[in-house]
Amino acid sequence: MSDRAGVRRQEFDSAWARAEHAYAMVHRTMMDRASAEGWVGIRAAQVDLRGTRILIAGPPGTGKTTLALGLAARGGTIGSDEVVLLREGHAVALPRRLRLLHDATTHLPERARESAVELPYAPPVDAVDPGRLTPSPPLVAPRVPKLLVLLTPGTHDPIVSEASPLQVIAELSTGAAPMSPDRGKLIGELSRLQRNVRCVRLTGRADDHGVDALESLV
Repeated sequence: MSDRAGVRRQEFDSAWARAEHAYAMVHRTMMDRASAEGWVGIRAAQVDLRGTRILIAGPPGTGKTTLALGLAARGGTIGSDEVVLLREGHAVALPRRLRLLHDATTHLPERARESAVELPYAPPVDAVDPGRLTPSPPLVAPRVPKLLVLLTPGTHDPIVSEASPLQVIAELSTGAAPMSPDRGKLIGELSRLQRNVRCVRLTGRADDHGVDALESLV
């Protein structure tokens, strides 16, 4: 549909669909602005725990959000569960609401449950403000991360091993390609990251034992 000026307007079936579209547009604009200022994006969660910035990286469905929530329950603050920006050795989360299965929100603090917005997916998903998970809001400022965790899902108890530089660059560059079109810049930032940050792999279930393993590294 077009308005009187001939500008095409997009129609939406519901208010939540309009809100989702608006969020996607804002997110894209933020990514474009960050890219213009020299940042590159990777698919990772960011958690600050006892003064340590932790990046938990992996494709969707590997347990980033689950582990981030587990660390938040132990005093950490979640900056993001999906995108982290890198530049000159510093990392900062690109904030967004966490998306959790509706049943998972029953274990969250009351102030977080009150902020949840149900999205009509199948199964139902709640969007939760990460700033409501802990009394202190997330630190939205660039900092040098101290720990990078690559996730490899499995059905066994979680095992932590050191990650090689080749693994870090190969896995993070593959997942980040749509967000960071300047591949040379991306590879340069990932090379800097693996030189200056402890890089490990967590293989197995993303459960309380996985949270224990990560907390022991801080």
